[in-house]
Amino acid sequence: MPYRCLPQLLKERGWETSFVQGSGQGMVGAFAQSLGFSDSYGKFDYPDKGQDQNYWGYMDDGIYDFALDKLASAGDAPQFVAINTGTTHDSYLPNESDYVFGDETVDQTRRSVLHHADRSLGRFVERLKAQTKRPTLLVLVADHTMVGAKNDLRHVSIPFLIHGINMDIPTGTLPFAASHKDVAPTVVDLLGGQVGWFSGQSLLAKNYQEGADFTVNNQFYWLANNKMVRINAETGQKEACYRVGRDSISLKSIDCSESKRIKAMYENGLNYLLYSQQHLFDGSTARY
Repeated sequence: MPYRCLPQLLKERGWETSFVQGSGQGMVGAFAQSLGFSDSYGKFDYPDKGQDQNYWGYMDDGIYDFALDKLASAGDAPQFVAINTGTTHDSYLPNESDYVFGDETVDQTRRSVLHHADRSLGRFVERLKAQTKRPTLLVLVADHTMVGAKNDLRHVSIPFLIHGINMDIPTGTLPFAASHKDVAPTVVDLLGGQVGWFSGQSLLAKNYQEGADFTVNNQFYWLANNKMVRINAETGQKEACYRVGRDSISLKSIDCSESKRIKAMYENGLNYLLYSQQHLFDGSTARY
């Protein structure tokens, strides 16, 4: 297997690995199994308990209930469970009273749905704490946030939190930009291992080298030290440069020739883009 991702690594070490979602298994479920998840569960695996559903499938309370039941019935093997939530994928809420911020505008509806999802998450966390007796890492992360925001970083400023249950982990808010590629190395670090061939780094590493990235269509973005460079992924050309505001979201255009730091950022970002993509398509990520 050329791509040895976190669930595959854990499965090789005796972990039971499961992917849970509220929609049909489909392509996402199949993709999850290609990453190393032994089991993939979708809405047709759920017992009929009359749980609320939206356009996508089961909403978060039902998804969390299913995942907690699976954890409660698990054997002695360590468990790795990934949960793909569903409430925020739609604008539907079961009751009119659930729209606590209103539903007359898109923004009101979005806030109401997010509030509903937050309350479901809170109930899940409390039940998980009460149910589990083993040391447990709870990792909360999103793929994106506000789709459509083009002039700032709202669409990629994702929530990310690691919480220890029945175990102590380092605490604090880290003062630098990071991205999805750093999540798995951080989890492995907390489990006592290392994955030096992963493209990301543990956020707990003393020598962490800041460099967050994201891609929109053919535009590759590289962030470090409150600056951001936009690179054309097809040509490798530098297209624009920005300064990130103190709120970590707002952007201000700056001259790309402003300093040597911008040049170094561009070179680091371009090298990462070319190097990581070459290994990805060659199936040689283990040599990263």
